[in-house]
Amino acid sequence: MALTNFDDYQAQAAETAIYPASARLVYPALGLCGEVGELSAALAAGAPDDITQAECGDVLWYVAAVCRDANLSMQDIADNATTDLRTTAAVGAGLVAEGVKKWLRDFGCEMVEGHLPQKIANRVMPGLVMTMSALRQIGAVWGLDLLEVAEANLNKLRSRQERGVLQGDGDQR
Repeated sequence: MALTNFDDYQAQAAETAIYPASARLVYPALGLCGEVGELSAALAAGAPDDITQAECGDVLWYVAAVCRDANLSMQDIADNATTDLRTTAAVGAGLVAEGVKKWLRDFGCEMVEGHLPQKIANRVMPGLVMTMSALRQIGAVWGLDLLEVAEANLNKLRSRQERGVLQGDGDQR
């Protein structure tokens, strides 16, 4: 079934999340930074289209996970994304990491009624919007439909889940 929006992707991506509740927000924020680095390296190296698409899918998964953990709508984030060429995924991921760092410092990872304090969600939102904006730019240049990239990413993750190899390293598992 084709995805109709990013909230649909966010809900389905959550079914493949296997990190502990104690690592909420921290794990996906760190993962976002790492995947943005891998995407940047692939783009800089002129990687083939399938590698670039796979890396975009991995970034989308971590954006979805941060949105879920911050109680934000991924579709709202995507709707606020622009194609401003000054936007970079690295800066966006850095802003998310900064928001998480301040949550750790100020709240010690405590949730308020099962969610992040709104102040922290508001701090990570601009970084998520910037990351989605960068993905839109990459999609425009590479001719990628981000919902199709998200769908391919879900298919990859479901296959790994079915084969019991969701955890691990590298795409060849």
